[in-house]
Amino acid sequence: ISNDILKENGIIYNDKTFQHLINQEKTKHHFGNKYRGRNYLDRDIIIPIMNLEGYPERLLLRSTFHQDTNAKYKKEIQVMLIKKGLEIWNIKDAFDKEKNIIFVTEGVYDALSIKEVCQESEVGCIALPGVKKYKQLLRLIRNNPELKEKTFIFALDNDTAGKEYVLKIERDFAKENIEFMNFSVVPYKDCNQFLESHPKAMKFRIYKMIKKIQTCKIS
Repeated sequence: ISNDILKENGIIYNDKTFQHLINQEKTKHHFGNKYRGRNYLDRDIIIPIMNLEGYPERLLLRSTFHQDTNAKYKKEIQVMLIKKGLEIWNIKDAFDKEKNIIFVTEGVYDALSIKEVCQESEVGCIALPGVKKYKQLLRLIRNNPELKEKTFIFALDNDTAGKEYVLKIERDFAKENIEFMNFSVVPYKDCNQFLESHPKAMKFRIYKMIKKIQTCKIS
């Protein structure tokens, strides 16, 4: 994923790390000792989860230092700024009146991977904190009827959970008369791996789906 896409979408890289930021005089009283523990060490990538007013409700933390598969060091962790705060990344895309096609992924980097190859004004990308959280999006659509006019394309991981939940999502969206489509990342693990392995093929597959939706809406 290019630096331009990361910057445009509010992803923060700080080589002084999250712990350095929260240990400043102005911020140290706002964060408890748990944020100074081992799991928060070396977190130099900060991904804000913003509400519709543009204020952060959660932070996702990642690290460029730890690239191994050590199970004890989580790839991504959350910092809750507001109790029961929003968990869906980039929700503003769903509410953008220009964007009629919304890709939904299981993680922020998967959504950013789609943005890397598709920057059409009518296409948006949002990310759930895992496929099991799709009902948060469903509730949001229920409470905001204007969202029912959009087409939601789920680009889930190519794993057991993704295959299981795509059927549940299709069923639940159909009950609410919400237009749903499934974007396959096969034979890759997820959108990010698809981008890294074969960006041209990913772009072709995305635009083919977009064209299909546009053709159906015109007819």
